[in-house]
Amino acid sequence: MSNIFYLADVEVEDKGEFTSGMTVADYRPTRIFKDKIKEVTWICYKVDAGRFEEMFCERVLGQPGK
Repeated sequence: MSNIFYLADVEVEDKGEFTSGMTVADYRPTRIFKDKIKEVTWICYKVDAGRFEEMFCERVLGQPGK
């Protein structure tokens, strides 16, 4: 099973009129001045949404998923 989590430099938009509070993670391998020291946030990029909902309902709500 592969690991779906990895470290990234994640920033929160605090000046945008429509995007205030949104998070941005630049994970492009072509980023020239990428600062590895700032990669301190564990993120998950790919998720099986249906399976997540099923597990959430079972484990948190105590009921079978859809």
